[in-house]
Amino acid sequence: MSSLFPLLLLTACASDPVVLSDPEIVEIEKRVRVEVPAALLQPCQVSPLPFAGATWKDVFILMKQKDLEQQACNKRFETIRSWQEGTDQ
Repeated sequence: MSSLFPLLLLTACASDPVVLSDPEIVEIEKRVRVEVPAALLQPCQVSPLPFAGATWKDVFILMKQKDLEQQACNKRFETIRSWQEGTDQ
């Protein structure tokens, strides 16, 4: 039995070493469908333009109304952008 042991050591030294590489870590982006609030899916509200024979007072009231509509629409677009970027959920 003692003569067999050195023979096993010699065969182990004669073989080439096996080098195992580290496994690759692969990250895969998974997109998930997110439920969007219904208020974001509605089109922006648009007031009609001044009608023929409108007074300056009517025009200024309409300008203020259109300005408020534009601000509300821009806020919705910012909210939609944050949803797309995933910063607000």
